[in-house]
Amino acid sequence: MRNFKSMKGELSVEMIVLAALALIFLIVVVMIMTGKIGNFSKSLGDCENKGGICVSASECTQEGGTESSFNCEESTDVCCLNTCQGKGGTCKDENSDCQNKIYVASCPTGQICCG
Repeated sequence: MRNFKSMKGELSVEMIVLAALALIFLIVVVMIMTGKIGNFSKSLGDCENKGGICVSASECTQEGGTESSFNCEESTDVCCLNTCQGKGGTCKDENSDCQNKIYVASCPTGQICCG
């Protein structure tokens, strides 16, 4: 058993951790009550925030991209990842002069992604 008389005026590590956890809990409760948590979770699943573009499934395949389950505003669109357009480039013929090749983006066969 601890002698609380000898700890008078001292903050223990346990008390600091407990206070920090209480503060985090309070912040989460405030975010839930004000509706801010919904906006935060919505943006986490947003296609554009993940570097994708919202297009039709056929256009995604044509662009050489990969369909994902991230959210698009239009229900008919899919979130297409790894496209050249989504990475800020354009697909050009592989024999064309390309100064800034983007290697992490997909283009149709015979083309390269230029930034």
